[in-house]
Amino acid sequence: DNKYTIVYNLHTNDGGTNFKINDKIIFETSVESEAIVFPSKIWHKGVAPTNDLNRFSLNIIGEI
Repeated sequence: DNKYTIVYNLHTNDGGTNFKINDKIIFETSVESEAIVFPSKIWHKGVAPTNDLNRFSLNIIGEI
C-alpha cells in the first residue's frame, strides 16, 4: 500500500501506458517530459507505439 510507481516519458510518441481502474482500461499517451505517478498496486501495462519507431521511458518504484 505504500509503494508508488513513476513513469517518466523521455519523448512524445503514440505508445503509452494502460491502467485498469474500476474495470475500465484507460490509456495515457506518452508525452515528452511528463511524469505519471500512481500507486503501484494499480494494474498497469506499457503499450508499444504503432506509428513511431521507439518508446523510451524511465520507470521508478519507490516506497513512502
